[in-house]
Amino acid sequence: MTEKEKKFYELGKVLQSQRQKMELTLDILSEDLQVSLDYLKALEEGNYAIFPAKVYALGFLKKLISFLGLNDAKEEMLAEFEIEWERQKFISSAYSAARDKRKLPVITLGKIGIVAGGVAIVVLLVFLGARLFYFISAPELTILEPAENELMVRGSFIWVKGNTRKESVLSINGRELKVDGEGRFSEKIELVSGLNYLKFNSQDRFGKISQVVKYVVKK
Repeated sequence: MTEKEKKFYELGKVLQSQRQKMELTLDILSEDLQVSLDYLKALEEGNYAIFPAKVYALGFLKKLISFLGLNDAKEEMLAEFEIEWERQKFISSAYSAARDKRKLPVITLGKIGIVAGGVAIVVLLVFLGARLFYFISAPELTILEPAENELMVRGSFIWVKGNTRKESVLSINGRELKVDGEGRFSEKIELVSGLNYLKFNSQDRFGKISQVVKYVVKK
């Protein structure tokens, strides 16, 4: 505690003055009262932060007032203690708040740039990963028609519909089918009597192939 802070604690000066008038040392008081020497020093200095709780400081103060023969001024001294306790509590809280504020991270343009750069790198890596997966994986091939439950049909023709990778070359039983800019295809295929074996092949520009086989029976 600084000298500037000490001047506010008049109660401690009264206790110290009375003790010195009685020619008592803090060691003697500590032994007679069975109170820690540090606690007695804290009461004279007004350094209440050392006490684990207010009730301890108040209890030791009452014993000291009684021992020093200051009971006539007890009420005034206890009232002063309440004021000083609250004052020190306020000062301590303000100091803690200021200290915590100093600990808060300072956001600067440099830090924002670092974070933005990190985010950009992550986005780039995700994009490159997605593109790499796209290049190394076989092209998607989905057949919407004929449906799974469409095994037997009437008539000489059937529609085949679905989608695949738009850059792929699509064929059915070796016959190339047209794929639009979205990777969709739709074409009418002639059937033969009986069982028809429909083999769909989708091959991308890197030579990777996806294959789907359908069986349809013409009645």
